[in-house]
Amino acid sequence: RHIDHIRRHTDGGPTSMDNGQGLCASCNYLKEHPDWHTRRDTSSDHSGSGGSRRHTVSTTTPTGHAYTSTPPPLPLPTIDAQHPSRFEQELLRLVMAA
Repeated sequence: RHIDHIRRHTDGGPTSMDNGQGLCASCNYLKEHPDWHTRRDTSSDHSGSGGSRRHTVSTTTPTGHAYTSTPPPLPLPTIDAQHPSRFEQELLRLVMAA
């Protein structure tokens, strides 16, 4: 998997979470070809698990076909270091005892 820019870096796209998109290598290289266009659709942003923000990306091919994609939610909630779960507390205890 490649970590890719939604708006190409060569077109002035920033390297940031808001401009990030995970693609397979083939898709990443393919969308770098002329006449492929991607943009972040901010009207459909929504919260994912653990409070993370997920965004929808619209991709238009050279033939004019348009596709949208939204990443799936994270499989586990984001770890809260201020309030570790019992499992995390026990794991930390075992690591510290080793």
